[in-house]
Amino acid sequence: MQTEKLVIVSAVVLSVVLSLCAFAMLDSYGNAKGQYPHAVQGHIDLSGWSFNEKATVPLDGEWEVFRDSLVGPRHQSTGSAPERSGYARLPDEGLWQYGAATYRLVARFPDGQEGLAIKMPEFFSAARVFLNGAE
Repeated sequence: MQTEKLVIVSAVVLSVVLSLCAFAMLDSYGNAKGQYPHAVQGHIDLSGWSFNEKATVPLDGEWEVFRDSLVGPRHQSTGSAPERSGYARLPDEGLWQYGAATYRLVARFPDGQEGLAIKMPEFFSAARVFLNGAE
């Protein structure tokens, strides 16, 4: 009798664990199929994104690129930014490998959204990140 109860409990626990794994896999598959907002021409609108429901969102899509230029906030405020080289579809196209380049993305967030962070990949060269004009 004890063995039968143990087998039943083990089967129920295993079923629950397998169900949770299946739901997690389906959720990640669905997100990979375009459920995240994507950047278009250097802008991404996250104003409708619920960070309470899904805490992370990849910043994929078309980033502005300024090759052979280091563009910072002072260039924006004075209007002295060099001409944009084009757009790079990140992460698909990868980063410019020769010389210097600036990648810029303007993001719009929900009103009153606080406590956000950026997770960045490891860089094997120098990198500077500016948020709202501050380094």
